[in-house]
Amino acid sequence: MKSILELYSTWLDHNSPESLAVAHDDDGSPTRTEPPRPEDGETASLSAQPSTVEPARAVVPPSPVSVTPDSKSRNVESGDISAIRQLIEMKALTSFQLLRCFDYSANLFFHEDELTYYVTLHQDTALSRALKTIDLASAESAFHTFEQQVKRLAARVARRVQLEADNRRLARLVAQSEAEFERLRENLREESEQARSMTARERQVRKDVTQLEVQRVATQAYLGRMGREIQRLTLISKERLPRLSS
Repeated sequence: MKSILELYSTWLDHNSPESLAVAHDDDGSPTRTEPPRPEDGETASLSAQPSTVEPARAVVPPSPVSVTPDSKSRNVESGDISAIRQLIEMKALTSFQLLRCFDYSANLFFHEDELTYYVTLHQDTALSRALKTIDLASAESAFHTFEQQVKRLAARVARRVQLEADNRRLARLVAQSEAEFERLRENLREESEQARSMTARERQVRKDVTQLEVQRVATQAYLGRMGREIQRLTLISKERLPRLSS
């Protein structure tokens, strides 16, 4: 009897309650249907079959999508600015590529002793950024990045230089216009002064002519009177002369 109960318990473990058939009563309420009990004749067959439990399948989560950086970026790392500056001052690096625009420059150097490439960015001859790599393709890619940055910075400087030159040109034109304006105004002032002087002089000449004309007329009248007086006195003088007998 004990073995039958153990077998029955094992059978229940392998058959979940959800798999049991559900019957409905007349009123519609569900009732659980009891599993069939094993018969006595089946005891030997049940005991002969070993109880095998199927192992649970491991649920493997989906592997996340890994985003790997560009291989060229992985090969580039930051360089020691002070050490690279010292190598540049010692002229221990060979220049492969160089782009200089105004006060900005991008350089691609090669260190032959270490077989290392250095990509540098300079501003006002001062080293501002430095990268290093042992791969030429990665070095050229980094140099291209610095090259684009130099071109952007140089474009702003070029625009500033153009505006400064244009402003200087406009300032010269303004100075020339002001000088021309002052010259014309001075000419007009001189012409006005000359015109006033000529008018005053003409007025004075007309006044002098009038006075001289009056003086001439008066002088002529005086001269006529004097002539007549001279004639009168001459006649008187002749009359007073003694008459000589012949």
